[in-house]
Amino acid sequence: MHSLANDICGTFRSAVLEHPFGPETDTWKIGGKIFALISPEKDGPIQKPADRDQGDFLKDIGIARPAPYLHRHGWILIPWQSFQDPDDLKMRLKTSYDAVRAGLSKKMQASLCSLLQRAAHCGPVPAMTLSARIQTTLMRLHFTND
Repeated sequence: MHSLANDICGTFRSAVLEHPFGPETDTWKIGGKIFALISPEKDGPIQKPADRDQGDFLKDIGIARPAPYLHRHGWILIPWQSFQDPDDLKMRLKTSYDAVRAGLSKKMQASLCSLLQRAAHCGPVPAMTLSARIQTTLMRLHFTND
């Protein structure tokens, strides 16, 4: 399950794998912010719920427990055996990714989206977020191709 969780996190747009806590803990980030901690030495992935209510609910029904060291910030640990199938694991990791991504500044969110590729979860990049240099280049390309 550990390698499957890493494979899933690796599919999320702009997700970056780092090891700031040592080589045994895979730390997945988006925009410099952690969205998942995965380690074969832990009982399951540490992740951020969509909101505190969801985290409290998952803890109340026994699926999750407070994450070590991060429990004050609402992070949870869901034991590997709580995942019924790979889709359940993917949904939980995606929820964490989405919650952390939504907390990033609009500027950071826009910078994570490619200017040339409009992903469904990013939407179009407004022209006003483009630098003057890029706007000038795009204008030149437009007029030279007419």
